[in-house]
Amino acid sequence: VRGLLPNASIDYNHSYELGQSPRSSDAPPPPRLAGERYPALTLREGRLGIIDGGIAEDHASLRRTSITRRSFLETSQRPNLSHGTAVASLLIAESQSLQGIAPGVDLVAAEAFFDDLNAGLVSTGFQLVQALDWLASEGVSVINMSLPGPANDVLHRAIEFALDEGIVLVAAAGNNGPASDPRFPAAYPGVIAVTAIDQNNRAYLRAVRGDHLDFSAPGVNVRVADIGGAPSFRMASGTSFAAPFVAALVLH
Repeated sequence: VRGLLPNASIDYNHSYELGQSPRSSDAPPPPRLAGERYPALTLREGRLGIIDGGIAEDHASLRRTSITRRSFLETSQRPNLSHGTAVASLLIAESQSLQGIAPGVDLVAAEAFFDDLNAGLVSTGFQLVQALDWLASEGVSVINMSLPGPANDVLHRAIEFALDEGIVLVAAAGNNGPASDPRFPAAYPGVIAVTAIDQNNRAYLRAVRGDHLDFSAPGVNVRVADIGGAPSFRMASGTSFAAPFVAALVLH
């Protein structure tokens, strides 16, 4: 096909995962997020986009927030709200139990990840391209992508189009370990690549390393909303949860 269409971007429909690690300890989390370790930001006008799983908008910490959402799942694909709810709460939660780092921002959420019986929580390159196109049409200033995966020519072209539109793209480095090759889209030129550090500014043990990394941010045992019953919050680790800090700072 590439021989027939030499000027086209053509690639496999790769699978992508989310940059989270196995569930952290179930020890009771601290009472709040922002205002103590992570002060809340006062943001300029702008819309913040995310590409993630679904969001439980009825969660107690998200009921006062503004979320514009669209799903890119097929009817046969099972939604999963855990990761998307966690990332959204880290950004915009407003409650006594959890305060996000960017309260009041207008969040535009593209649901592109689903539960696969064999692969877990995944998305495809095609769905990510669809999500990027929609978010660009919604006038977002920044897009957070807490997702790592293989290089893909079609996704790369879509990212270049978004960058040409002046959209800032922030991506998680991935949790494949220090010996891993760079993961994408974080390793693409123009994308802000974010890794995770702990409370002592030490690199997250599972984080991908490399010269393509731009920033580090808290991503070890951060408090996020949980959809799994009471208590409705948990501690989470991974580069997934570091990227939103940088995405919010771009709007600061």
